[in-house]
Amino acid sequence: MTDPKKADPFNTPVARMGLRILGVVLLLLSPIAIYFGTQRYLEGRDSPNWPRVPGEVYDQKVYESNYRGRAVNHVYIKYRYNVNGRRYEGERVAPDMDSVATEDLAPLLAKYPVGSRPEVAYAPSNPETAFLEPGQPRSAIWRAFLPWLFPVVGIALLIKSRRSRSSATGAAEPVVAPDPRRQIGSRES
Repeated sequence: MTDPKKADPFNTPVARMGLRILGVVLLLLSPIAIYFGTQRYLEGRDSPNWPRVPGEVYDQKVYESNYRGRAVNHVYIKYRYNVNGRRYEGERVAPDMDSVATEDLAPLLAKYPVGSRPEVAYAPSNPETAFLEPGQPRSAIWRAFLPWLFPVVGIALLIKSRRSRSSATGAAEPVVAPDPRRQIGSRES
């Protein structure tokens, strides 16, 4: 008999199904996460070498949200710029700037006031991709490489769900079938 203290918590049908679902979800999401993480990483890596053109800031927007009880600011500095006679508009300040800490908000808005003319770095292969502050942020590195763990974890969860199932069938303890010739409770004269 197995010791209940050593019982596998994933050895129930519901837990095994949960492991399978989570494993499949991670496997399905991994290509998407890998693509977008790698895209941001490459943009940040290459952007310091992109050509620059003069731009014009025409709007600023700040949206505040709450993340784990902390105010998070999402800043959109909208700007226009021309590449080869064609007008483009952008709002990304940096390759990986999704939010700004409250203490950094005022200096950032003061750096790019409406009407200012900052330089805009744009991707030569796709001029619609542009930044006011090109460069590789630290967070882009983990966003690029962390998604590569998704398929590994997904496969590990699927393997774990299979192993839990095989141990749930009693592979460690062989089941002995009763002898059909022997009847319990019968009297022989």
